[in-house]
Amino acid sequence: MGQCCAGAKDSDAPRSSSIADPLYADGSTLRLLYRNVAAYSCHGFSGGREKQNQDRGALVLNFAGNPEQVMLLVCDGHGPNGADASEGVISTFLDSTAQNQVLAKCRESGKDALMEELGKLIREAEESVFISRRKGRSSGTTFTAVIVCGEDLAFTANVGDSRSCIAVEDPDGGFDAVDLTVDHVAAGNAQERERIEKAGGRISKFGGSHRVMSPTGECALAPTRSVGDIEFGQTVVIADPEVTEVKLTAAHKYIVTASDGLWEFLDRQTVMNQVVNCENVSGAAMDLVKYSQSEWFKTCGGYCDDISLVVCELPFKNWMDMRDTLPNDLAEQGDKKIQTVRRSENQEVIRCHTLTGLQN
Repeated sequence: MGQCCAGAKDSDAPRSSSIADPLYADGSTLRLLYRNVAAYSCHGFSGGREKQNQDRGALVLNFAGNPEQVMLLVCDGHGPNGADASEGVISTFLDSTAQNQVLAKCRESGKDALMEELGKLIREAEESVFISRRKGRSSGTTFTAVIVCGEDLAFTANVGDSRSCIAVEDPDGGFDAVDLTVDHVAAGNAQERERIEKAGGRISKFGGSHRVMSPTGECALAPTRSVGDIEFGQTVVIADPEVTEVKLTAAHKYIVTASDGLWEFLDRQTVMNQVVNCENVSGAAMDLVKYSQSEWFKTCGGYCDDISLVVCELPFKNWMDMRDTLPNDLAEQGDKKIQTVRRSENQEVIRCHTLTGLQN
Protein backbone atom coordinates (compact mmCIF):
# COMPACT_ATOMS: atom_id res chain seq x y z
CA MET A 1 0.00 0.00 0.00
CA GLY A 2 1.57 3.20 -1.22
CA GLN A 3 2.78 6.24 0.65
CA CYS A 4 2.84 8.69 -2.27
CA CYS A 5 -0.70 9.60 -3.25
CA ALA A 6 -0.25 12.14 -6.01
CA GLY A 7 -2.89 10.36 -8.05
CA ALA A 8 -1.64 11.47 -11.46
CA LYS A 9 -3.19 9.77 -14.49
CA ASP A 10 -2.08 9.48 -18.10
CA SER A 11 -4.58 7.69 -20.29
CA ASP A 12 -2.26 7.69 -23.32
CA ALA A 13 0.58 5.54 -21.88
CA PRO A 14 1.86 2.79 -21.93
CA ARG A 15 2.58 1.59 -25.44
CA SER A 16 1.56 -1.79 -26.82
CA SER A 17 4.20 -4.46 -27.12
CA SER A 18 4.54 -8.21 -26.82
CA ILE A 19 7.12 -10.38 -25.12
CA ALA A 20 8.70 -13.52 -26.48
CA ASP A 21 9.61 -14.67 -22.96
CA PRO A 22 6.95 -14.08 -20.30
CA LEU A 23 9.51 -15.06 -17.59
CA TYR A 24 7.34 -17.87 -16.27
CA ALA A 25 8.99 -21.19 -15.40
CA ASP A 26 9.25 -23.78 -18.13
CA GLY A 27 6.50 -26.34 -17.76
CA SER A 28 4.27 -24.07 -15.70
CA THR A 29 0.61 -23.40 -16.38
CA LEU A 30 1.35 -19.69 -16.71
CA ARG A 31 3.94 -20.42 -19.40
CA LEU A 32 1.46 -22.56 -21.31
CA LEU A 33 -1.31 -19.98 -21.11
CA TYR A 34 0.72 -16.74 -21.30
CA ARG A 35 -1.34 -15.43 -24.23
CA ASN A 36 -4.55 -15.64 -22.24
CA VAL A 37 -3.61 -15.11 -18.58
CA ALA A 38 -1.04 -13.20 -16.54
CA ALA A 39 0.00 -13.15 -12.89
CA TYR A 40 2.89 -10.91 -11.83
CA SER A 41 3.97 -9.39 -8.52
CA CYS A 42 6.86 -6.96 -8.09
CA HIS A 43 8.28 -5.46 -4.91
CA GLY A 44 8.37 -1.73 -4.46
CA PHE A 45 11.17 0.70 -3.61
CA SER A 46 11.80 3.08 -0.75
CA GLY A 47 14.56 5.66 -0.93
CA GLY A 48 15.45 4.13 -4.28
CA ARG A 49 16.18 0.76 -2.68
CA GLU A 50 14.24 -2.45 -3.07
CA LYS A 51 11.81 -3.14 -0.24
CA GLN A 52 10.00 -6.27 0.86
CA ASN A 53 7.04 -7.18 -1.31
CA GLN A 54 3.89 -7.15 0.83
CA ASP A 55 1.57 -8.12 -2.05
CA ARG A 56 0.33 -11.62 -2.77
CA GLY A 57 -1.78 -12.80 -5.68
CA ALA A 58 -3.07 -15.96 -7.30
CA LEU A 59 -4.99 -17.35 -10.24
CA VAL A 60 -7.02 -20.32 -9.02
CA LEU A 61 -8.20 -22.86 -11.58
CA ASN A 62 -10.97 -25.31 -10.71
CA PHE A 63 -11.81 -23.06 -7.78
CA ALA A 64 -13.17 -25.09 -4.84
CA GLY A 65 -12.83 -28.23 -6.96
CA ASN A 66 -15.20 -27.07 -9.72
CA PRO A 67 -13.70 -27.08 -13.25
CA GLU A 68 -16.33 -24.50 -14.26
CA GLN A 69 -14.92 -21.91 -11.83
CA VAL A 70 -11.83 -19.67 -11.88
CA MET A 71 -10.79 -17.17 -9.20
CA LEU A 72 -8.54 -14.11 -9.48
CA LEU A 73 -7.27 -12.97 -6.07
CA VAL A 74 -4.98 -10.19 -4.82
CA CYS A 75 -4.05 -9.35 -1.22
CA ASP A 76 -2.08 -6.16 -0.56
CA GLY A 77 -0.45 -6.16 2.87
CA HIS A 78 0.39 -3.01 4.79
CA GLY A 79 2.05 -2.12 8.06
CA PRO A 80 5.38 -3.23 9.55
CA ASN A 81 4.47 -6.92 9.03
CA GLY A 82 2.39 -6.56 5.89
CA ALA A 83 4.04 -9.49 4.13
CA ASP A 84 3.10 -11.82 6.99
CA ALA A 85 -0.43 -10.44 6.85
CA SER A 86 -1.02 -10.98 3.12
CA GLU A 87 0.78 -14.33 2.97
CA GLY A 88 -1.00 -15.64 6.03
CA VAL A 89 -4.44 -14.60 4.80
CA ILE A 90 -4.13 -15.81 1.20
CA SER A 91 -2.65 -19.18 2.15
CA THR A 92 -5.11 -19.79 5.01
CA PHE A 93 -8.08 -18.76 2.88
CA LEU A 94 -7.12 -20.92 -0.11
CA ASP A 95 -6.43 -23.92 2.12
CA SER A 96 -10.01 -23.63 3.33
CA THR A 97 -11.62 -23.40 -0.12
CA ALA A 98 -10.28 -26.55 -1.78
CA GLN A 99 -13.25 -28.71 -0.77
CA ASN A 100 -15.76 -26.13 0.44
CA GLN A 101 -19.24 -27.24 -0.59
CA VAL A 102 -20.79 -23.77 -0.73
CA LEU A 103 -18.00 -22.36 -2.89
CA ALA A 104 -17.87 -25.48 -5.06
CA LYS A 105 -21.31 -24.51 -6.38
CA CYS A 106 -21.19 -20.73 -6.50
CA ARG A 107 -23.91 -20.50 -9.14
CA GLU A 108 -26.33 -22.63 -7.17
CA SER A 109 -25.37 -21.13 -3.82
CA GLY A 110 -26.11 -17.58 -4.96
CA LYS A 111 -24.90 -14.19 -3.79
CA ASP A 112 -26.26 -14.21 -0.23
CA ALA A 113 -24.85 -17.65 0.64
CA LEU A 114 -21.51 -16.71 -0.94
CA MET A 115 -21.33 -13.47 1.02
CA GLU A 116 -21.94 -15.37 4.24
CA GLU A 117 -19.44 -18.15 3.44
CA LEU A 118 -16.69 -15.90 2.10
CA GLY A 119 -17.11 -13.60 5.07
CA LYS A 120 -16.81 -16.56 7.43
CA LEU A 121 -13.66 -17.88 5.76
CA ILE A 122 -12.02 -14.44 5.64
CA ARG A 123 -12.78 -13.81 9.31
CA GLU A 124 -11.47 -17.29 10.18
CA ALA A 125 -8.27 -16.44 8.32
CA GLU A 126 -8.06 -13.19 10.27
CA GLU A 127 -8.53 -15.04 13.56
CA SER A 128 -5.92 -17.65 12.64
CA VAL A 129 -3.27 -15.24 11.37
CA PHE A 130 -3.59 -12.21 13.62
CA ILE A 131 -4.93 -13.61 16.88
CA SER A 132 -4.11 -17.33 17.19
CA ARG A 133 -0.70 -17.23 15.49
CA ARG A 134 -0.05 -13.55 16.23
CA LYS A 135 1.39 -12.90 12.79
CA GLY A 136 1.13 -9.54 11.08
CA ARG A 137 1.24 -7.48 14.26
CA SER A 138 0.00 -3.90 13.73
CA SER A 139 -0.63 -4.83 10.09
CA GLY A 140 -3.35 -5.98 7.74
CA THR A 141 -4.20 -6.76 4.13
CA THR A 142 -6.75 -6.08 1.45
CA PHE A 143 -8.64 -8.98 -0.12
CA THR A 144 -10.01 -8.62 -3.64
CA ALA A 145 -11.33 -11.54 -5.65
CA VAL A 146 -13.39 -12.35 -8.71
CA ILE A 147 -14.96 -15.80 -9.07
CA VAL A 148 -15.90 -16.55 -12.69
CA CYS A 149 -18.59 -19.21 -13.09
CA GLY A 150 -18.71 -20.53 -16.64
CA GLU A 151 -19.45 -18.07 -19.42
CA ASP A 152 -22.31 -16.02 -18.01
CA LEU A 153 -21.77 -15.31 -14.32
CA ALA A 154 -19.21 -13.90 -11.91
CA PHE A 155 -19.08 -12.83 -8.28
CA THR A 156 -16.76 -10.28 -6.71
CA ALA A 157 -15.62 -10.08 -3.10
CA ASN A 158 -13.77 -7.01 -1.89
CA VAL A 159 -12.21 -5.85 1.37
CA GLY A 160 -10.13 -2.67 1.14
CA ASP A 161 -8.69 -0.75 -1.79
CA SER A 162 -7.31 -3.28 -4.24
CA ARG A 163 -9.54 -3.30 -7.31
CA SER A 164 -11.02 -5.39 -10.12
CA CYS A 165 -12.30 -4.20 -13.47
CA ILE A 166 -13.61 -5.74 -16.68
CA ALA A 167 -13.34 -4.90 -20.39
CA VAL A 168 -16.65 -4.72 -22.25
CA GLU A 169 -16.72 -4.63 -26.05
CA ASP A 170 -19.09 -2.05 -27.52
CA PRO A 171 -21.04 -2.44 -30.80
CA ASP A 172 -18.45 -0.40 -32.71
CA GLY A 173 -15.62 -2.76 -31.75
CA GLY A 174 -14.14 -0.53 -29.06
CA PHE A 175 -13.83 -1.41 -25.39
CA ASP A 176 -15.09 0.22 -22.24
CA ALA A 177 -13.50 -0.50 -18.85
CA VAL A 178 -15.95 -0.97 -15.99
CA ASP A 179 -15.07 -1.24 -12.30
CA LEU A 180 -16.25 -4.45 -10.65
CA THR A 181 -15.41 -3.32 -7.11
CA VAL A 182 -15.65 -0.15 -5.04
CA ASP A 183 -12.64 0.98 -3.01
CA HIS A 184 -13.18 0.97 0.75
CA VAL A 185 -11.23 4.11 1.60
CA ALA A 186 -11.84 6.95 4.03
CA ALA A 187 -10.83 9.58 1.48
CA GLY A 188 -13.31 8.78 -1.27
CA ASN A 189 -16.14 6.60 0.05
CA ALA A 190 -18.82 8.57 1.91
CA GLN A 191 -20.78 5.45 2.86
CA GLU A 192 -17.73 3.91 4.46
CA ARG A 193 -16.96 7.10 6.38
CA GLU A 194 -20.50 7.10 7.73
CA ARG A 195 -20.23 3.43 8.70
CA ILE A 196 -16.95 4.06 10.53
CA GLU A 197 -18.39 6.95 12.51
CA LYS A 198 -21.56 5.03 13.43
CA ALA A 199 -19.36 2.20 14.71
CA GLY A 200 -17.58 4.63 17.02
CA GLY A 201 -14.48 5.10 14.89
CA ARG A 202 -12.78 8.38 14.08
CA ILE A 203 -11.66 9.76 10.72
CA SER A 204 -9.18 12.62 10.46
CA LYS A 205 -6.89 14.11 7.86
CA PHE A 206 -3.46 12.53 8.05
CA GLY A 207 -0.71 13.01 5.49
CA GLY A 208 -3.01 15.12 3.33
CA SER A 209 -5.80 12.54 3.11
CA HIS A 210 -8.68 11.31 5.26
CA ARG A 211 -7.78 8.17 7.21
CA VAL A 212 -9.19 6.00 9.97
CA MET A 213 -7.47 6.76 13.26
CA SER A 214 -6.63 4.14 15.86
CA PRO A 215 -8.21 4.57 19.33
CA THR A 216 -4.92 5.99 20.65
CA GLY A 217 -4.52 8.31 17.65
CA GLU A 218 -1.04 6.95 16.98
CA CYS A 219 -1.87 5.04 13.78
CA ALA A 220 -3.78 6.03 10.64
CA LEU A 221 -5.21 3.72 7.98
CA ALA A 222 -6.35 4.60 4.45
CA PRO A 223 -8.69 1.63 3.84
CA THR A 224 -11.84 1.43 5.94
CA ARG A 225 -12.00 -2.35 5.61
CA SER A 226 -9.07 -4.69 6.13
CA VAL A 227 -8.28 -8.24 7.10
CA GLY A 228 -6.23 -7.64 10.24
CA ASP A 229 -5.49 -4.20 11.71
CA ILE A 230 -7.27 -5.45 14.82
CA GLU A 231 -5.83 -2.54 16.83
CA PHE A 232 -8.41 -0.31 15.14
CA GLY A 233 -11.30 -2.42 16.47
CA GLN A 234 -12.88 -5.25 14.51
CA THR A 235 -16.26 -3.52 14.47
CA VAL A 236 -14.71 -0.36 13.04
CA VAL A 237 -12.20 -1.57 10.44
CA ILE A 238 -14.11 -4.67 9.39
CA ALA A 239 -13.08 -7.70 7.36
CA ASP A 240 -16.56 -8.23 5.88
CA PRO A 241 -16.36 -8.52 2.08
CA GLU A 242 -18.62 -6.53 -0.20
CA VAL A 243 -19.97 -9.16 -2.60
CA THR A 244 -21.57 -8.43 -5.97
CA GLU A 245 -23.04 -10.56 -8.73
CA VAL A 246 -22.11 -9.83 -12.35
CA LYS A 247 -23.95 -11.17 -15.38
CA LEU A 248 -21.46 -11.92 -18.14
CA THR A 249 -22.12 -11.82 -21.88
CA ALA A 250 -20.08 -12.37 -25.02
CA ALA A 251 -19.13 -8.67 -24.81
CA HIS A 252 -17.10 -9.20 -21.61
CA LYS A 253 -13.52 -9.93 -22.71
CA TYR A 254 -10.94 -9.46 -19.92
CA ILE A 255 -10.77 -9.17 -16.13
CA VAL A 256 -7.95 -7.44 -14.22
CA THR A 257 -7.55 -7.73 -10.44
CA ALA A 258 -4.69 -5.68 -9.02
CA SER A 259 -3.27 -3.98 -5.95
CA ASP A 260 -3.38 -0.21 -5.66
CA GLY A 261 0.24 -0.03 -6.76
CA LEU A 262 -1.09 -0.44 -10.29
CA TRP A 263 -4.14 1.82 -9.98
CA GLU A 264 -2.36 4.80 -8.36
CA PHE A 265 -1.27 6.19 -11.73
CA LEU A 266 -3.29 4.19 -14.25
CA ASP A 267 -7.04 4.50 -14.59
CA ARG A 268 -9.17 1.53 -15.60
CA GLN A 269 -9.49 2.57 -19.24
CA THR A 270 -5.70 2.89 -19.63
CA VAL A 271 -5.20 -0.55 -18.13
CA MET A 272 -7.82 -2.21 -20.31
CA ASN A 273 -6.63 -0.44 -23.47
CA GLN A 274 -3.25 -2.03 -22.89
CA VAL A 275 -4.68 -5.50 -22.29
CA VAL A 276 -6.97 -5.35 -25.32
CA ASN A 277 -4.39 -3.96 -27.75
CA CYS A 278 -1.44 -6.15 -26.80
CA GLU A 279 -0.68 -9.37 -28.67
CA ASN A 280 -0.75 -11.42 -25.47
CA VAL A 281 -2.03 -10.89 -21.96
CA SER A 282 1.31 -11.48 -20.24
CA GLY A 283 2.98 -8.91 -22.48
CA ALA A 284 0.30 -6.38 -21.58
CA ALA A 285 0.68 -7.10 -17.87
CA MET A 286 4.46 -6.68 -18.01
CA ASP A 287 4.09 -3.36 -19.84
CA LEU A 288 1.67 -2.17 -17.14
CA VAL A 289 4.16 -3.03 -14.39
CA LYS A 290 6.93 -1.19 -16.25
CA TYR A 291 4.87 1.93 -16.81
CA SER A 292 3.51 1.98 -13.27
CA GLN A 293 7.04 1.82 -11.88
CA SER A 294 8.17 4.69 -14.10
CA GLU A 295 5.22 6.84 -13.00
CA TRP A 296 5.86 6.12 -9.32
CA PHE A 297 9.48 7.19 -9.62
CA LYS A 298 8.66 10.21 -11.75
CA THR A 299 6.06 11.45 -9.28
CA CYS A 300 7.32 10.21 -5.91
CA GLY A 301 11.10 10.31 -6.26
CA GLY A 302 12.64 7.16 -4.83
CA TYR A 303 9.37 5.58 -3.69
CA CYS A 304 7.36 2.98 -5.60
CA ASP A 305 4.62 0.76 -4.20
CA ASP A 306 4.46 -3.00 -4.68
CA ILE A 307 2.58 -3.85 -7.88
CA SER A 308 0.62 -7.07 -8.39
CA LEU A 309 -1.96 -8.02 -10.99
CA VAL A 310 -3.82 -11.08 -12.18
CA VAL A 311 -5.42 -10.99 -15.64
CA CYS A 312 -7.52 -13.46 -17.59
CA GLU A 313 -9.28 -13.54 -20.92
CA LEU A 314 -12.97 -14.41 -21.16
CA PRO A 315 -14.54 -16.85 -21.64
CA PHE A 316 -12.01 -18.95 -19.77
CA LYS A 317 -13.26 -22.16 -21.35
CA ASN A 318 -11.36 -21.21 -24.52
CA TRP A 319 -7.97 -21.29 -22.82
CA MET A 320 -8.73 -23.94 -20.23
CA ASP A 321 -9.21 -26.34 -23.13
CA MET A 322 -5.64 -25.58 -24.22
CA ARG A 323 -4.37 -27.44 -21.18
CA ASP A 324 -5.52 -30.68 -22.81
CA THR A 325 -3.84 -29.99 -26.16
CA LEU A 326 -0.37 -28.49 -26.41
CA PRO A 327 0.03 -25.60 -28.89
CA ASN A 328 2.60 -26.34 -31.59
CA ASP A 329 5.10 -23.66 -30.61
CA LEU A 330 5.35 -24.99 -27.06
CA ALA A 331 5.39 -28.64 -28.07
CA GLU A 332 8.30 -27.99 -30.42
CA GLN A 333 10.43 -26.85 -27.49
CA GLY A 334 10.74 -30.50 -26.50
CA ASP A 335 10.36 -29.66 -22.83
CA LYS A 336 8.95 -32.81 -21.28
CA LYS A 337 7.84 -30.94 -18.18
CA ILE A 338 5.18 -29.16 -20.19
CA GLN A 339 3.55 -32.54 -20.80
CA THR A 340 2.55 -32.71 -17.15
CA VAL A 341 0.13 -29.79 -17.46
CA ARG A 342 -3.31 -31.34 -17.83
CA ARG A 343 -6.91 -30.65 -16.85
CA SER A 344 -7.71 -31.68 -13.28
CA GLU A 345 -10.76 -31.29 -11.09
CA ASN A 346 -8.59 -30.47 -8.09
CA GLN A 347 -8.25 -26.82 -7.13
CA GLU A 348 -5.04 -25.51 -8.70
CA VAL A 349 -3.51 -22.43 -7.04
CA ILE A 350 -1.12 -20.55 -9.32
CA ARG A 351 0.73 -17.85 -7.40
CA CYS A 352 1.88 -14.65 -9.09
CA HIS A 353 5.27 -14.90 -10.72
CA THR A 354 7.70 -12.83 -8.65
CA LEU A 355 9.51 -10.01 -10.45
CA THR A 356 12.59 -8.29 -9.04
CA GLY A 357 14.12 -4.90 -9.76
CA LEU A 358 13.05 -2.33 -12.29
CA GLN A 359 11.23 -3.86 -15.27
CA ASN A 360 12.93 -1.97 -18.10
